[in-house]
Amino acid sequence: MTKPSKIFGVSFFAAREIFCLGKHLKRAGFLPSLEITLLETNPLGSPRPCRLESRIHLLYCIMTSYFSTEKRRLFEKLITFQQRIIALEADLLEEKREASKKEEKMFLELCVVLDSFENIFNAMAEKEETLDKGTRRMLKSFRAVYRKLIRLLEAHGIKQIEFPNGKSEIGLCKIVETRPEAGREAGEIIAIVRNGYQSREQVLRSAELITVGEE
Repeated sequence: MTKPSKIFGVSFFAAREIFCLGKHLKRAGFLPSLEITLLETNPLGSPRPCRLESRIHLLYCIMTSYFSTEKRRLFEKLITFQQRIIALEADLLEEKREASKKEEKMFLELCVVLDSFENIFNAMAEKEETLDKGTRRMLKSFRAVYRKLIRLLEAHGIKQIEFPNGKSEIGLCKIVETRPEAGREAGEIIAIVRNGYQSREQVLRSAELITVGEE
């Protein structure tokens, strides 16, 4: 009867994984009797569980001493396959991060386009009644394009930051100017200089405000 092997210096969680996998391999005929002593610390005395790559390497060292040549070859293929999966998962995560950054940059550029439309609308607001028919038609077309861009952003979960209580909120805005106004509380919004945008709970761009300041 083969003497049970005791593996010391393995974190509890890593050793438990090795023990469970060892039992499955034993049932499949890959291993003789194998016993693993679970300890609460790893060789360096740290309570942190081993990284996945370390667990695979440790398991490889434990198992290879029991394998026949053919079984060892198959197990090495399994280890290689698992390592490829780890590498692919890391690459996929990095690609998602890069795609997210590019998407965010594109949306911010669209926000700048919306700023340009809003500047035109604000400049024309006082003169609109005196504009000729052709200019009014052009403004109407601009507003239609503006609304389409707003809907496009909303379809991707991006909305203009709103202040329903009429006051500035920390984390959502940047106060660019304060003005004292009698009868109004400090922090009340006088004007929105530039709209802000958020994607769900993440602020893509803070709103720029003029608010009431203390006298």
